Amino acid sequence: MVLAAIGFAAPSLAQAPAQAKSDFARLILSLSEEGGTFQMENLVSNEKAYPHAVEGLQRLGVTGGAYVGVGPEQNFHYIARTRPEWALILDIRRENTLHHLLYKALFQLGESPLGFLSLLFSRQPGAAPEGLDAKESMIACMDQAPPNEELFQQNLRFVFELIQDDYGFPLTEKDRQTVEHIYRAFFQEGLNLRCEYPKPARENSVTLRDLLRAKDCDGRCQHFLASPEHFAFLKGLHARNRIVPVTGDFAGPKALRAVGAFIREQGSHVSVFYLSNVEQYLKKERYAAFAENVRSLPLTEQSLLIRSQGGKQFKSHPMCHVEGASLLALQRTLSFLKHYDAGDYWTHADLVQVDYLDWTREGR
Repeated sequence: MVLAAIGFAAPSLAQAPAQAKSDFARLILSLSEEGGTFQMENLVSNEKAYPHAVEGLQRLGVTGGAYVGVGPEQNFHYIARTRPEWALILDIRRENTLHHLLYKALFQLGESPLGFLSLLFSRQPGAAPEGLDAKESMIACMDQAPPNEELFQQNLRFVFELIQDDYGFPLTEKDRQTVEHIYRAFFQEGLNLRCEYPKPARENSVTLRDLLRAKDCDGRCQHFLASPEHFAFLKGLHARNRIVPVTGDFAGPKALRAVGAFIREQGSHVSVFYLSNVEQYLKKERYAAFAENVRSLPLTEQSLLIRSQGGKQFKSHPMCHVEGASLLALQRTLSFLKHYDAGDYWTHADLVQVDYLDWTREGR
């Protein structure tokens, strides 16, 4: 049963800009609002503790519905585990929409996790040493492969053709430069790419290699590329145009509400809303606007939030499983709204201290 609802109609696809050449592109543009900027490019996540959030979703039995998220590739871990009907990834940066269109093209072209990485880095994988598991074998193959400029240019042409011709998404010259910039960062850095790129690395900077190797409490890798089954699910969801990038502000007047209205029109509900650490950038009136946008979503009693919180003061938090990494906490969405209405959140830290799900107990 969907408990939260509001009278906000999803934009009609007919209202989307005429230059969009497909229903998929029209959906992206009709849900989006004017974008903004952020202090980092965020080409990859820096949330090394993501396997524990994935494990929490698994133990709590979260499946189906619609997924809403933010940022780059970390969404794929949560999508692959929860198997939603739709996934809508909302980010204030238009660059993130273009980034996910690049990913969509690479999922279409890649036939396996290793093939996907080979395309992402434009490198021909070498032979892996014997005796390695699938994940370490994939890492070894890519570490031995030098970047190939000719292959990069060929792949870039394929990507542009798919985005513009197959997906019908109109690219401006600036968009094309952005896609090339993002793609070249992966080409140049390979598994050493980190969130701070191109700024100098900080102490304990998390690389793409670190993310591939990260494990949950039971020692399992939860990366979407570590499982052929997870990769195949994501590839299939992309093929059905069910992973939709949207440009918008969590506290904005349109995008998040439009996403909720679209999900409601599909007869679905938001099962998971991954927030990352966006809330720390929403102050006073903007946080109030965000909370009301969350209230507008089609929710059930089982709907979940995933939020990231960094800082040494949380190293003793029960849900902090990786030393030096951001805490990732799960909370029922309706519980968040109840505590918000009661005025229980005085500081940003309260968001992970007042109420959270201890899935290590509840999921067993």
